[in-house]
Amino acid sequence: MKNSIKIYYPVVFDYRFEDYYPFEQKKIAIKEINEIIESSPFELPNWILNYSSRVALVEFDEKELGLNDIMSFPLYELKENRLLFDVNVDVDLDLYCVENNFTQGGKDIKIKDEENVSYLPYFLSSYFIDGFFEILLISSIARPGCLKLWKPRIFINDKELLYGAGNQYEIYSFREVFELRNKYEYPEINFLKITTFYSWIKKNKLLYLYHQESTYGKALNDLSHLNGDADEITRFVYLMRILELIYTKGVTQISDQLNTKIQLYLGEMKNFKKEIKKMYDVRSRFLHGDIPVYPIHHDNDLQEYEQSFDFQIYNAQFFALLLVISTLQKMHLENRLELKFEYNISK
Repeated sequence: MKNSIKIYYPVVFDYRFEDYYPFEQKKIAIKEINEIIESSPFELPNWILNYSSRVALVEFDEKELGLNDIMSFPLYELKENRLLFDVNVDVDLDLYCVENNFTQGGKDIKIKDEENVSYLPYFLSSYFIDGFFEILLISSIARPGCLKLWKPRIFINDKELLYGAGNQYEIYSFREVFELRNKYEYPEINFLKITTFYSWIKKNKLLYLYHQESTYGKALNDLSHLNGDADEITRFVYLMRILELIYTKGVTQISDQLNTKIQLYLGEMKNFKKEIKKMYDVRSRFLHGDIPVYPIHHDNDLQEYEQSFDFQIYNAQFFALLLVISTLQKMHLENRLELKFEYNISK
């Protein structure tokens, strides 16, 4: 039984970054993602006999824009075109079975009746959309800002799947780190080859496992929460989790530990020397209740709130993101899954 899966991610251009982001990274990233996909990287059940897949940019049909799409995008975040993941899959219905979570022993059960076969598109799409999503997350670390993608639309055999199809999240692009990188001239940010980075992730069994043992794996899991519908506060909390996970030990003098160890590993800050402690101060003041939080149903009239807090959280969040991306890139280049710091007394 042959099936066609098409996953369309609307691509956001972001005109506000024209002056300092090298947008050629988009084409380079798509080429490297294609190399990964063509290598058949996914572990699939035996009822999926074989498949072929590709990724390509395709034109965006303005007729598909709904009112909610138009209202949700500022003018500088227009959808430019679509990133298509195109998959053709051959399925053996005699082998088709799904994970059984309801009977003792948890053995997979074979599916024979028409009702259960009708669920095939949902199970089938979930294997691929989760895999593609993970590749896109890895790409955003290797080549920060290369792709900013809105929530995908999924078609199975030309019929749109409206629910139950894996992780339908937009991809947070990390483009903002370059704005601060230009300002601070710190730390180093690279454009790494996605295929090499992805292979290293898989070799070290870091690809978004439920139970990660290494610091690097745990950091990747935390970083995945920046995508989807996460707001700035949620993103900031997860970014601080990553920095504290990598750079601190114990529960005391966290601010000093971050300030010292980050500069030991990423290099000394020549300018804006207090930014690391200022970042941690925003984190502490928010979590200890010193910074006000607006009522969720009054988020349309936030001028006073935005002046007092949003600017602080905006700067702190993107500075934390800058430090996280630089750290994860450098750890990969040095083949490190953990950072260990020792104190020595010199004569």
